[in-house]
Amino acid sequence: MSAPEPDDHVPTPGAVERIGTLLRCGPFAKGMDIRLVSSGEGRAVLEMAITELLTNNKGTCHGGALFTLADTAFGVAAHYGGPVVTVGSDLQFIRPGRPGDILRRSHGAVLVRTGDAAVWIGYARRVGGQGLKLPATVALRDRLAQVPVAPAGDREISYWRCGPVGVLRFAFYNGAMSTGQCERLVAALRVAAAQDTRVLVLRGGETFANGIHLNVIHAAPHPEIEAWRNIQAIDDVCREIITCTDQLVVASVGGNAGAGGVMLALGADRVQARAGVMLNPHYRTMGLYGSEYWSYVLPRRVGAHRAESLVGRCEPVAAEEAVRIGLVDEALAGPPAAFEEAVLEYATRLATRADYASLLERKRAARAADERRRPLESYRTEELALMRLDIFDDRRGFAAARHTFVTKPTKSSGRDTRSTSNRVPRPDPAAA
Repeated sequence: MSAPEPDDHVPTPGAVERIGTLLRCGPFAKGMDIRLVSSGEGRAVLEMAITELLTNNKGTCHGGALFTLADTAFGVAAHYGGPVVTVGSDLQFIRPGRPGDILRRSHGAVLVRTGDAAVWIGYARRVGGQGLKLPATVALRDRLAQVPVAPAGDREISYWRCGPVGVLRFAFYNGAMSTGQCERLVAALRVAAAQDTRVLVLRGGETFANGIHLNVIHAAPHPEIEAWRNIQAIDDVCREIITCTDQLVVASVGGNAGAGGVMLALGADRVQARAGVMLNPHYRTMGLYGSEYWSYVLPRRVGAHRAESLVGRCEPVAAEEAVRIGLVDEALAGPPAAFEEAVLEYATRLATRADYASLLERKRAARAADERRRPLESYRTEELALMRLDIFDDRRGFAAARHTFVTKPTKSSGRDTRSTSNRVPRPDPAAA
């Protein structure tokens, strides 16, 4: 289940029953296959598959079907206050919907009409541009002025509870985290940390996380400014994890991770990695000193000498080797689904330990001692001072390294296509 929108209201049991009756009862409502997407007091979002039976002689959706959908939405929104009937309504038809129309936009993705339904497209590549695969709302920004924002929940970030454990999943394409994605993740972390759960599990997508979004940075009008915004936004994410002292935090690294994505995981109290994944805890190949509080979380794990060696050597570290050197706590074998289930079981055991209160108190004491020894923000200040030289003065060749990375040949290079896209990952089935 995605986190509710700020203006959502939890419906009363009576309202739920009335809405269910409205949508499910009667042959007409069943035949239309109208489904509830989200609702709140005085508002509702519904969807309907446009089948051949609902089209007119021009092949577009019949106006009567659209009116029924709208009338049902009015009823759902009004049913929060009690049973109602429609006594009058007015619907203005502007133009028919056609395949390829952009219907909604939300968090970097666009909802595009197909022949009989619609699909969320997360990434696209513009023809005649730099060939960069970008969030669809960035690639298509000149076509979105009149496209409304979808009120539905976040398709990249989701949160759910399993008893005493909360799971926060962030499934960013290729693990790249733009400024906007980081800002949304910070908000989700704050909500998750405020729950009365005992353990918070951080679960990435197919790729756990790879740090800042180089494609979005490179495509920005002023790449240096966007890089500066992005690095500070991901620093904020890492700070929320490090300073979460009301719960124990477990990082579930089920896919590869690099640079800031590794440091994000190391901010947790326990790091569980899937056997076979590769970690790249370094930045220098991209011409950057690095941030994300790496100078705090990495030495805390492996010691100062090994930390300098890892960021300087710029070599990948397999999960099994990461366990040996103390970079992660455990490497678990198995396919991704089995791994995530094993981590959830581990988190549940951790949350129900008899000495949980003692574990949490020791965590708080350790964080307080670290803060007295050296304030956390001093690590960030020092890192950003050096990152500023890398980003704005380009002392290590960040601009050239970034250009090489984002323009590297891909399997689709040379193909004459209008765009390439990827569906936004659906929330974890456990969220349903």
